[in-house]
Amino acid sequence: MSPTLERARSLYGAAAQKLIKFTIVADHLKILTVRQDELLQQLARLTKGGFAKAQEEWEKSGVAWGASLPSFL
Repeated sequence: MSPTLERARSLYGAAAQKLIKFTIVADHLKILTVRQDELLQQLARLTKGGFAKAQEEWEKSGVAWGASLPSFL
């Protein structure tokens, strides 16, 4: 095989490899971003629900001690 043909094949291979990596990385990044958004929404729901429950518990404990909620809450 001639050196020119060998060089052309190696350049084509490198270009194809870079294109594949670029495509895979872009697709993988999209998948990760979608999953991250889903998890953040799930976390937001859990924390909002958990905060309401924690506030109820805090109010119950405040009543048990004869205290009331501070005016700034």
